[in-house]
Amino acid sequence: MRLNNTDDAVHLLDEIEERNLPSFNAAISGFSRNGLLEHSIAIFRQALIEGIRPNSVSVAGLLPACSKLHGKLIHGFSLKSGLNYDIFVSTATLTMYATNSDLGSAEKVFGLILERERNVVCYNAMIATYLQNGDFDRVIKLFREMREKPNSVTFMTVLSACAGALALQYGREIHSLSLKFEGGNSVLTGTALIDMYSKCGFINQAQAVFNTMSERNTVTWNSLISGLILNGHHEEAMDTFSLMKTQGIRLDSSTWLVLIGGFSRQKLGQEALDLFREMLAKGVKPCLKSITSLLQACSSLSNLSHGREIHGYTVRSGLDSDHFLLTALVDMYSKCGSMDRAQRAFNEAQWAHDPAPYNAMIGGYGKNGQLDMALNIYNQMIEDDIKPNSATITSVLSVFNHAGVVDQGWRFFEEVRREYHEDLTIDHYACMADLLGRAGRLVEARELIRGMPMKPLNSMFASLLGACSLHCNVEIGEEMADILFELEPENPAPVVVLSNIYANLGRWGSAENAREMMRERGLKKVPGRSWIGLNC
Repeated sequence: MRLNNTDDAVHLLDEIEERNLPSFNAAISGFSRNGLLEHSIAIFRQALIEGIRPNSVSVAGLLPACSKLHGKLIHGFSLKSGLNYDIFVSTATLTMYATNSDLGSAEKVFGLILERERNVVCYNAMIATYLQNGDFDRVIKLFREMREKPNSVTFMTVLSACAGALALQYGREIHSLSLKFEGGNSVLTGTALIDMYSKCGFINQAQAVFNTMSERNTVTWNSLISGLILNGHHEEAMDTFSLMKTQGIRLDSSTWLVLIGGFSRQKLGQEALDLFREMLAKGVKPCLKSITSLLQACSSLSNLSHGREIHGYTVRSGLDSDHFLLTALVDMYSKCGSMDRAQRAFNEAQWAHDPAPYNAMIGGYGKNGQLDMALNIYNQMIEDDIKPNSATITSVLSVFNHAGVVDQGWRFFEEVRREYHEDLTIDHYACMADLLGRAGRLVEARELIRGMPMKPLNSMFASLLGACSLHCNVEIGEEMADILFELEPENPAPVVVLSNIYANLGRWGSAENAREMMRERGLKKVPGRSWIGLNC
């Protein structure tokens, strides 16, 4: 039966001869399992109207599908009615908060469950909540405190945390435990192990797990392919993909996404595009993530013709109004130097407080030497009441750096230091110091580095030393060389640069002394290698 509204759900009960609590509970849990939350709530309310008091089965059946707002209301009902002491209700409440990423509420519910009553579902829900919040340490801590036998879901969740934290040693311990409790690797655990070993750089062990699994699904194959690409085994990834096809393994949209996204991230744009074409030829509709990944690959390779091909497909498919896709298009055209097309894509959308497309436009105009246009976009961003983020600041500073516009760049830096100081990073200070150094304002660059709220990077001293060489400043050059020699005593580059400063000023004795110090310490310049890099 097709239900178009909540009234239909209530009318369905009219067909039931015995309108009692079990029939209401069956309807509540049935609708809930099928994601028809409003219908479940309508039945729940109807039970109250008819004087049938919901019990723990009613609440436990309804909660897992609830949004945070509805979940809090049902949780309140269970507290008032005393049902919260039922372990099934507590577990369902915990799962609801975990699903809605409400860490604080989940912890409160978990803390109120008596330790002896905590079941594996409780632990899994709490562990999953910590994982969603990126708290890998607490995932592992709670797993160690578990007094219940872990299951495949437990192992999968904890192994995901190990993969995220690159905790190989602990991942190996979990591997051993899973073999002890499961007797072999289940599909869930095996797939998680492949992912963990791959992300930790041990692709051979990932392949060994795959080969010993008695049962695999499409996700397992996808995980291995992703790991092979991540570890640079591109041909093996394609061989595995071919093996999937010959063995009749079902290829889902995720399989194509893993391949296209993986090759795109590895900057193998041609391979990614070839897969995209094969996907279309087989009649498989690509997901937005696949298309976005392809556009990002075109951006990194500055491949305008491929980017236009992908854009054409999005227009023909009616996908070109998607916010994230438009952002990727703006970024692709900007990085490919096609600012007219980037501007057209930028103008087609309302960006709703998203700084990413503005940043792409600023960076694109900056790299194309269009300082005024880049600053116009920044000013438009402020007028649109969109707060600049760290990437925005980097983009604008880079524009000033590439254009060599020092005074305006310094005023901008001072402005963001006043208004957005919490967003300033060490890279922003490095970029500004580099801009000052290039312009010969070496004292200001040195004072900026000295006054930083964080410890300077070695590369900042190196950049300033390079600027001293460019502008033949001995005093600050000697200071920077001394600092670098103390930080990196085995690195001959600071002495080489300082010696060149002396030589350029005709101070041959000082230059020879510097070279002699290198010889005494056994330091040798690496031939053909540039040591002074740019920070911005």
